[in-house]
Amino acid sequence: VAGVIFAKATSDAEVGFALTMEDLSPVVSQAAGLSSPVSS
Repeated sequence: VAGVIFAKATSDAEVGFALTMEDLSPVVSQAAGLSSPVSS
């Protein structure tokens, strides 16, 4: 399984959160055209 780990649980050192490449593929394939600023 390949993907991106983006967070870990603060209450359990054995728990993390990730997105698989299957989830990321639609966004990654459009990345070159995604250039609009977002608020923070």
